[in-house]
Amino acid sequence: MTTLDPERDALSLSLGAWLAFAGAWLGMQPRLFAAARTPSPSGASDLLRRGALHAVAGAVLLALARLAWTSTQSRSLATVIALPALSLLVHFGLCHLLAGAWRARGVACEALFRAPLRSRNLREFWARRWNVAFSEMTAIAIYRPLAARLGRGFALASFPASAPIRPREGTSARRTERPAQPSS
Repeated sequence: MTTLDPERDALSLSLGAWLAFAGAWLGMQPRLFAAARTPSPSGASDLLRRGALHAVAGAVLLALARLAWTSTQSRSLATVIALPALSLLVHFGLCHLLAGAWRARGVACEALFRAPLRSRNLREFWARRWNVAFSEMTAIAIYRPLAARLGRGFALASFPASAPIRPREGTSARRTERPAQPSS
């Protein structure tokens, strides 16, 4: 398979490498799967350990959110607990586990969520620490093409242009009703 890579014009991947990249990785750099190496890059065990810890913490918080919902019927309290739980499970659990598993197999994948609380400013948060795959996709699809055609300053429109495709966390298309209260 041939795929486009922003750092090279075209990149040849075997069918297996392309399926691994497209189906079992959330990042946007197929070249990592073309350059798998032995021995494995270091850091796999740390990513796996951190991913497992975050996933367990997220699962515990999710259980607490369920308990809060069933015992208090407070949608707000359950939501305040459930949102960080889901982020721990998916962003810091699953994504770290995937990166660690690929590193253990010789693919130089990095964590996609890189200590966002350590950001010194909003630019560092969005560009280097929070959802790096989305930042890479925005750079490939919007920023670099605009910079090449219109100049670097005008290409800063990539951040506002990404707003419609950025998921709206915590919102729902339909309102969830409270379960019926048992009658006494």
